[in-house]
Amino acid sequence: MIKRIIAAFCVVFAAAMILVGCAPKSPSVIVSANGEIMGELTQTTWGSVEPTEEGYKSYVDAVIRETLDILCEQKNLSLGDADKILRTKGYRIETVFDEGVYKSMTEAQTSMVDNMAAAVTDLKGRVLAIYSVSDENNEHRNLACTSFYPCSAFKPLSVYAPALESGNISWSTMTVDSPVKKIEDAVGSLRDWPSNASGTYTNSNMDIKTAIKESINTVAVKTLINYGSANSAEFLSDNFGIDMSYETQQINAGREEDVLDNIALGYLAAGVNTVDMAGYYQIFANGGIYVKPYTIAKIIDDLGKVIYEAEPIGYQIISPETAFIMNSLLQEVVMPGGTGQAAGHSGKLVGGKTGTGENLAEGWNDNWFVGFTPEYTCAVWHSARMTSNVAAALFAELTDEIVINENAIFPPNENVKQIAYCTESGKRIGDNCKGMDIGWFMHDEIPEKCEEH
Repeated sequence: MIKRIIAAFCVVFAAAMILVGCAPKSPSVIVSANGEIMGELTQTTWGSVEPTEEGYKSYVDAVIRETLDILCEQKNLSLGDADKILRTKGYRIETVFDEGVYKSMTEAQTSMVDNMAAAVTDLKGRVLAIYSVSDENNEHRNLACTSFYPCSAFKPLSVYAPALESGNISWSTMTVDSPVKKIEDAVGSLRDWPSNASGTYTNSNMDIKTAIKESINTVAVKTLINYGSANSAEFLSDNFGIDMSYETQQINAGREEDVLDNIALGYLAAGVNTVDMAGYYQIFANGGIYVKPYTIAKIIDDLGKVIYEAEPIGYQIISPETAFIMNSLLQEVVMPGGTGQAAGHSGKLVGGKTGTGENLAEGWNDNWFVGFTPEYTCAVWHSARMTSNVAAALFAELTDEIVINENAIFPPNENVKQIAYCTESGKRIGDNCKGMDIGWFMHDEIPEKCEEH
């Protein structure tokens, strides 16, 4: 009799709790593409989520950020209310996380660095894996979703792709590798700016291929000046949604010279993170199309109703012809003599760009390599106080074991022609030219024949 009374009381109590809004709370769960539970969202602050594996933290954190944005926009909620739903409503968040890609990354990484982050996307915008390791000073930061200076890895996006798209430059455009101006250093002395990584200038003509391959700062700045900083800022903001508000404000105020290094050399005021950078580089691998990176495939509420399903949209950011030429230029970076040579040792089809720069706010150097294959893109960042940039080598290690389709190739393009050109003038090779190289040119922009020798 007592047991029956207790049971009846429990039923009545549970019903009463539901009526007054005190039903048992159920945390939402995040699952991988193959249905594995990755974490329970009992709390949604970085470091407090309960992932099923420690290494899933950075990906789970990215999923939470994206989910909160979706709920706030979809249901017109405040961030706090959206957060409460995640912790209590028992949603099921299905992601595009690829455990195989993640395992390949974690098992391959052997280089020792203080802080490192990496993100892999496919060419349809799916964020397949995020990897983040931190020293004790940054253990609660998701470095993969933290914005840092992109440095020279930004040049293909901010300078070369838009300038090439506009017809402002071609593969063989010649620019003198020399300083742009004098600036005051920390002690008030005048020095040449910008400096190159080598600390020297050739003071002679240099083609775009060499400038990208060797990451020559002078050519990047001069190309930006000719193309226009305002044009670049608009290109980046309109096409990728990159925060260019500070740079645009300075340009509009007549202080364009103050943000040349922000745009041309990647000292972007708002910075960028590895997930976004991997996404931006899609355009160089898939014919100029960009799909904003995403982690979430579907969100199902506590009643089993699908309340959100990803509908990725591809945008043609640059023409297929520009994408083909940029792809070829960035493959040069991983070849012998290129700054990203260490990324090309695996024998795979790879292109990409390095980036290195001083980050005074953090007290370290930001080091990057952002690369692509015919199937995916990968951005790698690491900090360094004493060591050099090993991001290209890390890229090779992290991606070497990822299963690929060996028959996959980059999109061909019939409107781009391979032409021999004079390495002194940049024009189509003439009868008396002494130096020759071969480059890719749009069919309607073939250089005229060199008559200078």
